[in-house]
Formats: sequence, structure tokens, C-alpha cells
Amino acid sequence: MKLRRRSFCTSNYEVQFDLVLSVPEALENLYTFLKQGRNEESLDFILLVNKFKSLGSSHREEQVAIMTDLCENYLALGGTKELNIDDGERRLVLQKIRETQLEDSIDTTIFDSVFHMISRELQMDGFMRWTRSDLYNKLVNKAGRPLLERIAIDISQFDRNAIILRPDDFHATTISDKDIKFILRMNEDSPDWVLLQKPHQVNTHQQYTFVSKTRYTMGDDLGGMYLSKFTGVLPFSAKHVIESLVDTKLRRKYDVQQSQYQFLDYFKAGADNNNDYSCALSYYAVSLPWPFKKRGCINLSTLVYDQKRRCYIWAGKSTDAFDERREKDSDTLTIDSIYGYTVYEISEKESRYCHFVYANGKMSFDSFSLMRMYNLQRGDGIHKGILDVCKATVTKACIHDGMRLLDTLQDFKSKYMADEKSCKNYDL
Repeated sequence: MKLRRRSFCTSNYEVQFDLVLSVPEALENLYTFLKQGRNEESLDFILLVNKFKSLGSSHREEQVAIMTDLCENYLALGGTKELNIDDGERRLVLQKIRETQLEDSIDTTIFDSVFHMISRELQMDGFMRWTRSDLYNKLVNKAGRPLLERIAIDISQFDRNAIILRPDDFHATTISDKDIKFILRMNEDSPDWVLLQKPHQVNTHQQYTFVSKTRYTMGDDLGGMYLSKFTGVLPFSAKHVIESLVDTKLRRKYDVQQSQYQFLDYFKAGADNNNDYSCALSYYAVSLPWPFKKRGCINLSTLVYDQKRRCYIWAGKSTDAFDERREKDSDTLTIDSIYGYTVYEISEKESRYCHFVYANGKMSFDSFSLMRMYNLQRGDGIHKGILDVCKATVTKACIHDGMRLLDTLQDFKSKYMADEKSCKNYDL
């Protein structure tokens, strides 16, 4: 018997859940696998919600029919495909459905909170088991590379060091493409992110806090740290949110741990340098709750706009290239960090933010429970604070941009967005 040699290595490919949903043969294979374990209701729910959200206002009857199906069979207690969700979340969504049915237009976001929770659980459990199953392997062996290229990413083609920050990355004099791509990559959903929820919490404002399962190393700290990510939906335009965030007089409303901020300098791209981005230089320190000590660093930061993803990216990272400009303080630990505030456009009156933090906090202990408690409190504070800041700037005549981030945005637009040919494109 002649053996067919496989000309590719499946371990180089990372299967993507959203791509699988768009490829009929892969979706059918996944569904068959889940049905064998009698837990296909999660995938049924996700597919129905996607269809519901894709329908326009001219398809109101079909929207109502799908909404009724979701309500009676998936969300209601005792439904034929009842989902395992928190009772408080269940009551909240059912109440929203009743209210929506009385309105002229249907709110297509009413299932979002349950959708994201079910989607994450499926990706971290059933989906991962499917990618290791005999059923999946038979499909891939038969269809070969063409199928894999439609449902997966060839991770062997990436620069592996692009997501590992080395000591020399924190001796920079400017923000780089690598920094911005790192932030955008961390913004993406993946099975490595764990959703943190308080017991019996009812999520009324679409705000979520995540911590990574994996501990990552950065700089010269080999101990590793969990990553933190905070996301939420806001009833303001992306432009209004980002302009509100840069107001230094209001920053402590959403960054309550900030104990010190000092603007130091501004470096315009192309002015006696080869920098791609104009950057602000500042000193930033935070006072953390016990058992943490005060931490601080000199930061570079910039603000750009990604036309492909329709989002503003406020990117910042620490640098030791300007240590001589910092006042020495024996009570403050110097840390390496990279952070991003990314604000995605949803509509003229709605946006979604994603705040990502990666820092070697120089902790002398290993406690996921402590990290969980700390991040839940911080996530609540960030969301409420950003809302307060956005409300406060609605009627303000001017923004106190002490970080000069709006200047960096203007410089970026002048350099890269004058025409489509020069548009900056962040391909991950």
C-alpha cells in the first residue's frame, strides 16, 4: 500500500474559533463532535445569536422569531437546550428581551453578555478537545493544508520574539511597531484569558476583567507574571472616549492608584531622529494596596489610529534610557511595563475599550487568588472611572492634555493618513 506523506506539520497551526464558524465542513465536524458529547447547545446558541445580529431592521419578524427561540429554549429555566448560566444574568437578559419587544427597533446587543460567556467557555473546553480529537484529525488528514489555511494561523511564520519583551526593549527612545502589535495581539480573545467574576455578580454594564492562565516573562525578570485585561462598552463615541482619557486633570478618576505624574518631554517624529512615532515622556508612579510597595517608571507614550480595526491605540511602555531625568526615591520600586488603552468604534454613540497591562511587578510571592481579587477591584474602578470622565468632558470646552497625546495623534495622521498609500497597517 502506498503511503501518502504529509507535507505540512499541523502543530505549526493554531486553529481559530471564529474562522471555524465560517468554514462549513469544519463547523459541521465540530458540531458532530459536540453532539457526541451531548453539549452542542452552546454552539447552537452562538450560531443563532450571530444570525440574529446579522439581520437588519427590515427583518423584524425573523428577529423576533429568533429572539423567542433563544429565550424559550436556551435562556428560560427548563428550556429544551437550557444554558448553564448565572441566574442573575439570566433574569437580566430576559428582562431586556421583554423591554425590547415593546420598542420599535430591536437592540441586537441584548444577548452579548451571555454570548461572550458561552463563547469563551466553549473555546476553552469543547473546542480545544475537538482540536485534539480523532474526528478533527481525520478531517485535517483528508482535507490537508487548504483547509488548515482557512481555519488556522500558521504560527511558525510569526516572529516568536514579537511577544517576548527582552531587556533591550525597555532601553528604547520611542514606541515601536512591535509594541503596538503586541498590544493589539493581547487585545484579542483567546482560550488563555480567564474571565473573572464575583460570586452571583450581575453584569449590568458589559464590563469584563480577565487574567491570563499563563505566566509570562518580560525584561530581566524571569519569575513571570499573569497578564491583566479590562474591557467594557461605553455609551460614547470612540473619539470622545480617547480625548477624555488623555485629560490629565481627570485621570485619577479611572486610575485611582496613580500617586504621581509629571510630564518631562515631547519628541516629534522625524525631528533629528528616525522615530516612526511622536512620543511623550513622563514619570508615572502608583501606590498599590498591601502587600505591594509603591512602584514607578519613566514612560514613553503615543496615540495612533488603526484604520483597519477602526480604533484608537494609546500605547505606552517604560524605558530606562532617560533614568537621569528621574528623581531617586528609595521607597519606590522601578518596574518594566507596557500598557495600552484601545478604543474601538461601534457607532457614533457607542464604543468598546480594552485596557491591557503587562508589568513585572517584582512580587515575591505566587498568588493567583490575590491577583484575582486585585484585578476585580481594579476592573470595576476603571469602568466606573472612564464613564465618569466621559460624562465630565461632555460639556467641557477644552481638554487638559498634559501628556500631549493629542499632538502625537495629529503627527501620526499627518504622516500616515494623508492618503491611502501611506496608511499605517498593523498586520499581526
